[in-house]
Amino acid sequence: MQKHDFQVLYSASDVVAFLGCKHRTTLDLKKLNGWDVKKAPVDAATALVQSYGDRHERAYLQTLKNQGLQIVEIDKNATLEEQVYATRTAMQSGADVIFQATLLQPPFLGYADFLFKVEGPSKLGSYHYEVADTKLAKSNRAKFMVQLCFYADLLEKEQGVLSRHLRVVLGTLDESDKLKRGMAPQDENTARLLTSEYIHHVRLIMTDFLKFASNPTQTEPLPNAACAQCGWREHCQQSWEDQDHVCLVANIRNDQIAKLKKSKITTMRGLADYTGEVTGVGVMNKLKAQARLQSNQKDSDGELRIELLPQPATVGNSVKAAGFGLLPEPDPGDLYFDMEGFPHETGGLEYLFGVGYVLPSASPGTQAQLKFIPFWAHNRQEEKVAFEGFMDFVEDHLRKHPKAHIYHYAAYEKTAIQRLSSLHDTRTELRDRLLREGRLIDLYRVVSKLFHQKS
Repeated sequence: MQKHDFQVLYSASDVVAFLGCKHRTTLDLKKLNGWDVKKAPVDAATALVQSYGDRHERAYLQTLKNQGLQIVEIDKNATLEEQVYATRTAMQSGADVIFQATLLQPPFLGYADFLFKVEGPSKLGSYHYEVADTKLAKSNRAKFMVQLCFYADLLEKEQGVLSRHLRVVLGTLDESDKLKRGMAPQDENTARLLTSEYIHHVRLIMTDFLKFASNPTQTEPLPNAACAQCGWREHCQQSWEDQDHVCLVANIRNDQIAKLKKSKITTMRGLADYTGEVTGVGVMNKLKAQARLQSNQKDSDGELRIELLPQPATVGNSVKAAGFGLLPEPDPGDLYFDMEGFPHETGGLEYLFGVGYVLPSASPGTQAQLKFIPFWAHNRQEEKVAFEGFMDFVEDHLRKHPKAHIYHYAAYEKTAIQRLSSLHDTRTELRDRLLREGRLIDLYRVVSKLFHQKS
């Protein structure tokens, strides 16, 4: 949102943000009206993803140029009035494609990545335009439809007809991705959807947004999926900590927070001290135990307090393994493995394989040290080399330590090893051996069943 010539203009991003978190809209409005609190800066990871998004957009633009289409690019350094005029002029001239189209129907302002000329009468003539946006994602998402319908609504007011389709130019798929989606190798990853199936709902959202923006109701910040990318995340986090807000209790859900609030339980300490039950919260004892741990974090020795869950009951003559029961016997040669991947490369890229192990003490009384070995990759060919280097290291290490295991956290590493071995058609025998012998130990499975929670 922005002020321009004494009027407030709202973007598609403002409407999408409102749909995800009304409190974010509250804070944005306060900022617009002079609130002096600063947003958190864009972090390096988000900036990197944005740069890949820009690259994807420019690559698609180049694809269109290679097709010989007549393309008009709107100058983003021009004034708003100049951008709007240039867009309207390009539409009236019948350009095949308009890049970075600026659509203004106060109080809404939209910047569509592309407008495509299609057949069909409008007040422009025997043609009209459809909206398309580029996205790094490899599948469609609801918020994309909100954004595209926002543009389609503004576009209808310009050309006098609602376009039939919306287009989302999704992230580049490799051959295996297309195979999973039942696509031919030459198919573009462009989703085309009927505008009529979404526009009415989005228009209701836009109306609700304007009602709220003109007369905001009281809102409360609660954690949600959009927090990681929100500029107000640090402000809200500090607010929760100052209030000792019950949302800080690990693994608590927003619907549980709402039910606790009806019983006047709004702080972590209040939940820890509460002795009764709350209707609709079936895990009350677990939440209270977690709140107690976080409210009183240190034990009598000054160490972090941990409560072990009861051991599983015997079923017949056997006990189902859980917690520490999932761990094998420790071995001096045990390995600790982690992988980092970047999903925005075509097909994804595993760019770092990191493995560590404990070096024996050089002499009695000296402390053992952790040795860390990285295997880097910057492209698909290097990924294969890095994977083979890692697997060869593991094979050699297991010869020296035949009882060793490979510890990792969550299922990603195990899945990636299987995928890379198949993708590059290499080290399949060792892969099968690791799986067959149960060498890969998922520590997430261990800790998720072991504690109420470590604070």
